Amino acid sequence: TASLLRRGEHYEQFRLLADIDGAAKAAFSTLEEVERTLGDRTEFRGDLPILRRIEQTLTGLIYRLRKLSVDMVHIQRELQDGDLTNVRWLIGINRWMLIAFFAAVTVFIAVLLMETHAAKRAEARAEVAWKRLTEAIESIHEGFALFDGSDRLVLANSQYRQFIFAADEPLTPGLRFGDAMRLAAESGRISDADGRIEDWLRERIERHRACHGTFEERLDDGTHLLISERKTFDGGVVAINTDISELKAREKDLQLAVHKAETANRSKTEFLANMSHELRTPLNAVIGFSDLMMSEMLGPVGNPTYRDYLTDINTSGKHLLVIINDILDISRIEAGEDPLDEQEFDIGSVIQACVRMIRPRAAKLDHVISVDLPETLPALYGDERAVKQVLLNLLSNAVKFTPEGGDISVKAEPSLDGSLIVKVADTGVGIAKEDIPKALEYFGQVDSSLARKFEGTGLGLSLALKLVEWHGGTMLLDSAVDVGTTVIIRFPPERVISPDSAAPC
Repeated sequence: TASLLRRGEHYEQFRLLADIDGAAKAAFSTLEEVERTLGDRTEFRGDLPILRRIEQTLTGLIYRLRKLSVDMVHIQRELQDGDLTNVRWLIGINRWMLIAFFAAVTVFIAVLLMETHAAKRAEARAEVAWKRLTEAIESIHEGFALFDGSDRLVLANSQYRQFIFAADEPLTPGLRFGDAMRLAAESGRISDADGRIEDWLRERIERHRACHGTFEERLDDGTHLLISERKTFDGGVVAINTDISELKAREKDLQLAVHKAETANRSKTEFLANMSHELRTPLNAVIGFSDLMMSEMLGPVGNPTYRDYLTDINTSGKHLLVIINDILDISRIEAGEDPLDEQEFDIGSVIQACVRMIRPRAAKLDHVISVDLPETLPALYGDERAVKQVLLNLLSNAVKFTPEGGDISVKAEPSLDGSLIVKVADTGVGIAKEDIPKALEYFGQVDSSLARKFEGTGLGLSLALKLVEWHGGTMLLDSAVDVGTTVIIRFPPERVISPDSAAPC
């Protein structure tokens, strides 16, 4: 072939063979370009730039092969009358090889086109999803920003920009978090950064990288931000800034209201304490002189009706003194004063003394009072007067709210955990379970009508509860309407003194 070409015979026909050889080389070069483009990628679905590059490269090859195939058809027709059988055979073989290669490349390009169209659809869906995401983030009231693993900004809504810069300045994606915070601090937007920009910036970046919970930041216009920053799975940071200025204002108002209420409560407590002391002095005189006149120490009273009046005066004075003492104790407790005068005492003797004091009142209503105490009852460390007041209040309530002929019982026993249990039970009118919390409140009375059957201030149970709690104990009520009430007092083990142990210091 080279010899014939040198002699110039059938030059155009043999030049076609050279073009075929050039086309084959171009095909191999194109395939090598495709291989370099794909590189080591095992998956390129959806990688639109790569698919477009491959498509452009192979499309150019297709045009070249198509033209070469047409030229070969024309050359073969010109050789029909010639004597170049071998040349025709060679050209025919190359022509069919060219057609086969052309078909293979065409199929490959068809596949690439399908991949390209799928990538375009995926890209369109991704654009729609991204637009929806950005619109959703933009619509929220909180400031939102996302930083990647290199601490560079990915996206931020306008609310975040306004919080940080107090203006609708763009935050360019790719801006580092530290640079954004420096711009905010240098603009005077961050109140805590005034006069200490570098220190504040260092603290802010450290807090940003740590991402430990939430914290507050105050801006120059008085806005309070609650900042929450959380790590993402790839090491980035999601930042959410919430305006809590209104909440802080309400909190301030609430603190002011609480302060005013505490001040008013202290004033009320001090007033009650002072009035209690003022009232006790004349009451002691009334009770003392009525006792003296009832004993007729200076001679007979004379008219028997006067004796009855003296009895009423004496009884009413003592009742009023009890109420005033209760109010005084409540005032001391609310004022935070420790009302206890602690020492070791015999709880069994206190129980017996309280029962003796209450028996005359119970006898008038035919109540039966039973006492159940073990032979050896451990002593108690506490305020004997306060414990006696607790038991008298409970027994008084039992007598008051138990109909005639009812039963009242007092029981004390040590518990397995070392505590001491005291129970006061009656068969009285009882309390509905939903009314028990109200009965334990100050001045709380289940029947608050003016025509209620039972008189009282409603301080008995609440004062008893507070005095028990001052001893570190608990008081529980188990009651049912028309069945009765059981009050269970538990003094903690550290208050109970066994015979071989010493009282706590």
